[in-house]
Amino acid sequence: MSRHDPSEPPVMAIAATDEQSVYARLIEGSTHFATLLLLLSFSVYVFGVLEPHVALERLPQLWDQSLQRYLQLSGTNPGWRVIERLGRSDVMNLVGVGLLSSAPALSLLVLLPNQLRRREWAQAGFCLGLVALMLLAAAGLPGHG
Repeated sequence: MSRHDPSEPPVMAIAATDEQSVYARLIEGSTHFATLLLLLSFSVYVFGVLEPHVALERLPQLWDQSLQRYLQLSGTNPGWRVIERLGRSDVMNLVGVGLLSSAPALSLLVLLPNQLRRREWAQAGFCLGLVALMLLAAAGLPGHG
């Protein structure tokens, strides 16, 4: 039998709701999967399995450059045109980065149908607002870059 010190506040057990458990499992699963993708894509780059856009040997020459100069020297077009180069070993890691950074938004969207079915309009609106904010931030719209 354990003795409770009356000067300490009581310990309260808080159980997660089913929805919180689903959200946590989705976040955990997607982050594990994204981490695996990052490790695999990094290995493909380092071991030269696929041709990179920027050779590993050139990186030390480019690291200290400004972004504009790096883009110019490496022949990289910024923005969504990166999708054209996803087959390159140094660019394919962006798939893992994208999945890792979008895991919270994707998990919120998975929960949305249940919230709508239960007519939890405020919760559904909050989730949609968070997803919209994440999309705007990812697009660089709030600060224009």
